[in-house]
Amino acid sequence: TTTTTTTTTTTTTVPPVDILVNGSFENYDGDPIGNNSYKKLTNQQVPGWTIERLDGSNLRFEVWESGHRGIDSVEGSHHLELNSTAEGSIYQDVSVSPGDEISWSFWHRGRSGTDTVGFYLGAPGAEVEIGQYSTQYTWTQYSGTYIVPDGVTTLRVRFKDINSAMQNSLGHLMDDIKIINNY
Repeated sequence: TTTTTTTTTTTTTVPPVDILVNGSFENYDGDPIGNNSYKKLTNQQVPGWTIERLDGSNLRFEVWESGHRGIDSVEGSHHLELNSTAEGSIYQDVSVSPGDEISWSFWHRGRSGTDTVGFYLGAPGAEVEIGQYSTQYTWTQYSGTYIVPDGVTTLRVRFKDINSAMQNSLGHLMDDIKIINNY
């Protein structure tokens, strides 16, 4: 007697998903931002993100309404000025698995000339520089891919002031930041 065994394998594909919260700075706690204006907000008021001075001390978010100073947002009706009152850094931690392929993209614009922002990915406290991106007076999109290293289940996404055109309290307009997990 011959016995035949049939095995069926099912593969489930998870669709790519943006794992970042509030990448266009549309969500915040507080009164609406007026036309042609901006608002300074605390870490507790901007979901997903933490902002700090480069020395690690407290700094406020400066969220601009689209059209403020004649600059429209790329996506939605708000964008961020990274250097609110001092050289700044923002970060967000997202859950990942080792080996995940991450597609990243963001829009950057110099406020008063050429601003250079650093972009970093990695385990919290051990982020590595992905690149430095210099932009003048037009919104420019930067993008790429990143493979999550072994042992990393929390990925820190960080942007940091490298150089501002005018003074350290101005610069780096940021919008439409995406971290897509392709799994």
